[in-house]
Amino acid sequence: MAVSALLALPMACRAQSALERLRASSVRVVTDVCIGTGYVIDDNGAVATNRHVLAGSREARVECADGNAYAVGEVLGEDTLRDIVVLRIAELSGRVPSIRFRSTPPEPNEKVFLLGNEFDARFSPLSGTVIALDSNPVYGPFLRLHAPVIQGYSGGAVADTTGAALATVVSFTDDTIHGRVCYAIPNVHLANIRTDNPRPFRAWVKSVPRERAGLLEMLIEKANGSMRAKRYKQAIEYFRQVFALFALEAPAETFYNYALSCYYLNDFETARKGFLHYTTRVPEDPDGPYLLGCTYESLGDFASASGAFEQALRLKPDDPDLMYRLAIVLFKNGDTTRACEIFRRLKPISRKHAESLRIQIGTCEPR
Repeated sequence: MAVSALLALPMACRAQSALERLRASSVRVVTDVCIGTGYVIDDNGAVATNRHVLAGSREARVECADGNAYAVGEVLGEDTLRDIVVLRIAELSGRVPSIRFRSTPPEPNEKVFLLGNEFDARFSPLSGTVIALDSNPVYGPFLRLHAPVIQGYSGGAVADTTGAALATVVSFTDDTIHGRVCYAIPNVHLANIRTDNPRPFRAWVKSVPRERAGLLEMLIEKANGSMRAKRYKQAIEYFRQVFALFALEAPAETFYNYALSCYYLNDFETARKGFLHYTTRVPEDPDGPYLLGCTYESLGDFASASGAFEQALRLKPDDPDLMYRLAIVLFKNGDTTRACEIFRRLKPISRKHAESLRIQIGTCEPR
């Protein structure tokens, strides 16, 4: 056997051992509306998971790795802002081992393991790497991971290579650098949740949709306020939390403002996706295809830019700004004939725009 293969054996054994420990302490959270993941955090049957996994449900149960299932009886405590809830399932006490927590923070590029549950797959393992331990004004510290998670992983533990818990999965999004990015809440926040005021599950769950709506409004207002103050990086962090937590509920305008913030920071590829999404959802607004055209132009895709500007002109005919931009990208794409046609149309509408266009593309007058 090759030396590299021999060296890989202990690492593979450690990984398998870590996943076995994680699986033993994890549960599948099943409601009448969705499926998520949770994990046992003490010897009395307390389980941590995401609030949004339980939102809107009428009943919930947890299923263990051994196949046994138990109804969720009580909610011990919650962190509304960070989307964490602690449940109690008395039947788990003494039956399911609690997870071990790590006290030291993770390091960039550190390998981690996750387990998730889908409708047709249970306790599916994933490996990932730590991107960074970040902080923002909304959540405080939070963990960013590169891991291909999907919805069924919400509420599960992020574990290190020894099987010790580092954080709780809360959401995910995509970016142009890392692809699928998973957000997780570090253990310190879980430890701060008060659990001395338990409530019956059915009484608690009735209040969740209203509180989630309040959280959505708060995040959007903070994002828009950051934009008004021209703190675009901060605004983008708020918008990403909106999309991660409220993907189906986020208003179309949030995608527009998110894309605009990315555009101002020269992240044109992400801006393109945002404006394209907004244009699809609000096809009657000419600002969507106009800014999409500007983004394509910044990316050097003049053919797509001309198509977007033409779409905007159909919604807002004879607008001098749109005509000017369309002529510019046509000229950049080598279509001087059409650019000159627009120049001649533009002259009686706005001599200022026509003169600026003539300077950019040269004379279009017949010789």
